[in-house]
Amino acid sequence: MGNVNDSRNASVETLAAMSRSDRLSMAITRRVFTVWMFVVIIAWTVAWVAWQLLPFSKHFDPLPGLVIYLLLSNFVQLMLMPLIGAGQAAEAKFDVLRAHIDHENGIWLRQALQLLIDRSEDMEVHEVEQQDVPVPTMPLKP
Repeated sequence: MGNVNDSRNASVETLAAMSRSDRLSMAITRRVFTVWMFVVIIAWTVAWVAWQLLPFSKHFDPLPGLVIYLLLSNFVQLMLMPLIGAGQAAEAKFDVLRAHIDHENGIWLRQALQLLIDRSEDMEVHEVEQQDVPVPTMPLKP
């Protein structure tokens, strides 16, 4: 059994153990999977359609407009797909490491609490021996 400071911080340890690329992909994944990213994509599409429907636009979509829009949309999708996959893999690794450290902290905490219970029971027994007064005991659940 160690000191109280022996408890480990799962987030700090797992982030320190991860590579820069893992941390970058996790950060981007966390920002892409938000409501705000959805709002940006919807706003982009609505703005493009509105631009095409304005009265000074002669055609719904002149030739370069649709091509540019499709190229930009496909580029964003093609760049985000592998990045999101890498981010999800990094998040999974982070979660496994964090669960392991949390489990170790739980074991350590259980041992520390059991030690405190044992010491408090020893103190109660010692006090009872000095006073010769019966003390009711309540069984502890494991």
